[in-house]
This record gives sequence, C-alpha cells and structure tokens, in this order.
Amino acid sequence: MTRRLMLSTLVVLSCMRFASTASAQAGEVAQHDRQFWRAIVASDYALPEGESAVELLGELSDMLASSDPELRDRFGYEITARWDYRDKLFSPDQLRVVLAEWQSNLEEGLGEVGTNSVLRRSFSALDLSILAAYDNAEPFLEPGEVDSLVRAAVHYFRSEKDLRGHDETLGWIHPLAHTADLLKFLARNRHLAPEAQPMLLAAIASRVELPAASVYAWGEGERFARVVLSLIGREDFDSAALAAWLETLAGKAEGLWDGPLDHTRYA
Repeated sequence: MTRRLMLSTLVVLSCMRFASTASAQAGEVAQHDRQFWRAIVASDYALPEGESAVELLGELSDMLASSDPELRDRFGYEITARWDYRDKLFSPDQLRVVLAEWQSNLEEGLGEVGTNSVLRRSFSALDLSILAAYDNAEPFLEPGEVDSLVRAAVHYFRSEKDLRGHDETLGWIHPLAHTADLLKFLARNRHLAPEAQPMLLAAIASRVELPAASVYAWGEGERFARVVLSLIGREDFDSAALAAWLETLAGKAEGLWDGPLDHTRYA
C-alpha cells in the first residue's frame, strides 16, 4: 500500500472515531445495533455483503471499552480476532493503524483501580495478542515495530494496578492474563531482540515474586508460564537468563519458611 493509501486509511478511521464519539455524546444509537453483530457471529463471523471490514473495525475497537461483556468480548474481541487472524481481511498498513491505536490504549487511565478504564486497556492487549500471532504466521512488522510493541506490553504488564480477573456484572476483565497472551506471542517473534528475553522474564517475575505477588485465582499463572515456555522454544533461547531467573525465584520461595509463617506472603 502506498503512503497516500495508508494516509487515507488513517483518515477514515479517525473520521469514524470522531463520528462515534460525537454520536455517543449526543445520545444517538450506534451505527450498527446489537442484532447486526449477533448476525455476524451466527454466520460464523462472515463479513456482511456490502460492508467494509475496515469501517466496521472502527466500531469494534470502540467496543473494547464497553462495560457490556457481549459488546466487548463477543463482538469487539471475537469478531476482530476472526477477521484479522483467520480471514485476513486487513492489509498490513490497515493493521498498523489499529496497532498504534491499541498500543496507545494501554496507557489510557493506567494506574486507576476499580474503574471501567481497565477494560479498554485489557482488551486492547488481547486484540494486540491476535495481531502479534498474525505477524508470527504472516510476517509484516519491522524489527523496530516489534521492539516498540514489546516494550509497551512489558511496561503495561508491570504497571497495571487493577488485577481483577472476572466480575459477575462486567464479565472477564483479566488484564494480566490478556497481556501475558500478548507477551507469549511476542516471545516467539523472529525480531525479538536478544536483550528482550531477560526483560520478559523480569516482567513475569515482577508479578509472581515476593513481596509484590498477588493471589491469582483466574488462571493467570498458566498464562504467565506460557510466556516462559515460548522463550524456551526459541532457537536462540537464553538458557543462562532462565537459570538465573529460576534461582532468584527459588530463593524467594525458600524464604517463606524463615521464621513465623506469614500468611499474607504465603498466599
């Protein structure tokens, strides 16, 4: 795609974002209603005849911040995942547009706890994980783009303070699990820099080693482990970095038994 066409794509998505925001502020109904999206799911996620996948992607991206789990998870994530990874409906430069948007979303409201701002961050990370998986299967990102995404993902993973897994009303929130999925696919990327391997291990350690660890009740631990397994599967796997990491974690675990049992640290 030429620079002019890429600019056109940016303009289209920007206009859609402006129109969506203006409609929401005016209290208007979204461009497509819930039944429209349910019909797409029911048809095995087929793109409706006469519709533009790129234009619909703008609406789907807006849904990532929705407090409605059907809009956010069923539509915003699942439809995007099928159209991106399975059906390959978007060009590399169209994917770069949403990559920039989703990556920027990781910083929006970062530091807040107990608010709905975590939804946009968490589900942007999840959509980015599908994009990273796509790049592993159909390479299109340059080394610098991968490095930028790795650093953004690591920063978000280490900085997110709202660690809710599932909520009866909101459904899945799961920011650490979603970001671990992103790190997992980035850990398999051909452009992963050598120094990024210990950086990814340090990010995982920041969430499991004492005294910063939390109790993870929603399968986060397995998602963390898959990041490490993805690194181990690389041809250029840095075994020395893993050995040092495991030794550090083992030492901290042994410290649990020093002195009177601290129930908080043990949990």
